[in-house]
Amino acid sequence: MKMLLINPRKCTNCHICELACSFKHSNEFTLAHSRVRTIFHPDANLTVPEICLQCIDAACMASCPSRAIFVDEELGCVTINYDKCVGCLSCVAGCPFGNMFQDELNPGHVFKCDLCQGDPVCARFCPTGALLYKEIEPLTGKQQMVLEKEESVV
Repeated sequence: MKMLLINPRKCTNCHICELACSFKHSNEFTLAHSRVRTIFHPDANLTVPEICLQCIDAACMASCPSRAIFVDEELGCVTINYDKCVGCLSCVAGCPFGNMFQDELNPGHVFKCDLCQGDPVCARFCPTGALLYKEIEPLTGKQQMVLEKEESVV
């Protein structure tokens, strides 16, 4: 199964992943529409690309009263069925990682990483390899994305 791997030690905070994501989803280069955010942590002198963790037992999914959020088994991705979404924003409040977003230009509309339907542009355009989308063995933990050690990143 392919998974998105994150290595913050390689992130330079260039925002290319965010801009590629926003353009893919909104045809605009605007950080407001990006599903990935780079967060600088000054105490550690580290920038971390933060993106939906594709949790197995996703809190956003559990908090959705209309059952509009489900796991797409083929992609291994937590997905939103917009035909069922009622715009209550419970999923935004439910995500403990802050990776479900409300569209400021479209009230009641939410968005999150959808792995670009199997070809995540954030990883494709990351110039340093901080984000990689590659085949790995299935995980046994609660999250589908992992923070990979720098030594094991190819």
